[in-house]
Amino acid sequence: MKTSANLKAIARGKLYDKLKVTAAALALETILFSIVGKIVSVVIDNTSVYGMLMYGAILLIIQLISAVFEVGELVIFLKISSGEMPSVRNLFDGFALHPDKAIMVGLIRTLRQFVCYIPAIIATVWYLNCGRTLVSLIAMCALYVLGAAGALYVMIELSMVFYLYLDYPGYSARELIDASRQIMRGHRGSYLYIILSFLPLELLGILSFGIAYLFIIPYIRMTFTEFYMDIISKNE
Repeated sequence: MKTSANLKAIARGKLYDKLKVTAAALALETILFSIVGKIVSVVIDNTSVYGMLMYGAILLIIQLISAVFEVGELVIFLKISSGEMPSVRNLFDGFALHPDKAIMVGLIRTLRQFVCYIPAIIATVWYLNCGRTLVSLIAMCALYVLGAAGALYVMIELSMVFYLYLDYPGYSARELIDASRQIMRGHRGSYLYIILSFLPLELLGILSFGIAYLFIIPYIRMTFTEFYMDIISKNE
């Protein structure tokens, strides 16, 4: 298994002359979702219960559609990994590759992460309606921390699912999820370490008002693509 430093070095080398394409694809995706989000916030009145439910439902739909774009992103980075030149058009490849299956996988992943927060949500309702005590506040905060930890675990466990989606198109959504969990056994710690190692760059992205993310996110995606290529070669 290659080290984090090795994977990052490989990612930088392969991205060197491809950053224009990856930055353009990321900028286009960001603009598209920003426009849709703005339209939804203007059209939907979320001050009423009905409006809040409608707003939440539309946000869920947008998030599920983003899973299809995630497939397109990975097409770009897998092309780069194999030495091919991608194009911005590859961002939309997911819509030609069984998008319904991508949406199903995205839904399962979202629901599993949501389940992690259910105790915290219940604690919040209790805190707001039944007793705003210090103990209940601490319990609520602790449950949110545990929920975030659980959601992170789910994210790591299913992190390879869309790579597998592209490499094994005949797999069902369930088989893709099971396969991702299988190949991540013994590698979750390494994946988490890489996530944490990017935190300084994430901070730089925030300080640059998001501009640096156009280059940071492709670097992160490329590193995890090389992580996938490394572990899948070991499993084969």
